[in-house]
Amino acid sequence: MDNAMTVDRGRSFDVNRRAVYHSLETGGGYESLSSFCAIMNIPSLSKQACSAQVEIILAGQEIEAHTELSKAAEQLHNLVKVKNNLNTDVDEENGDERKHLQRGKKGDL
Repeated sequence: MDNAMTVDRGRSFDVNRRAVYHSLETGGGYESLSSFCAIMNIPSLSKQACSAQVEIILAGQEIEAHTELSKAAEQLHNLVKVKNNLNTDVDEENGDERKHLQRGKKGDL
């Protein structure tokens, strides 16, 4: 019984994406990846296939970075709000931020 995964020519393997990711993380890029493949006596990715994997990896990293930065901004906003005892209202339409001291009169800055 053959349990090896086979795919049609031109489809991506997860191992290709992992190899390209590692080459990006180590700073070697395509040249170091193809050199590694030659040393290991395994076929190398084409530059086109490598570029396609890079685009997929960078898109995923961009989404992850946006998510993490949004969470960090929300945490910072909540921390500042608690530490300064401020009631911060954000006008969604204009993006204006208005701050009022909870102990003071409404409208005081």
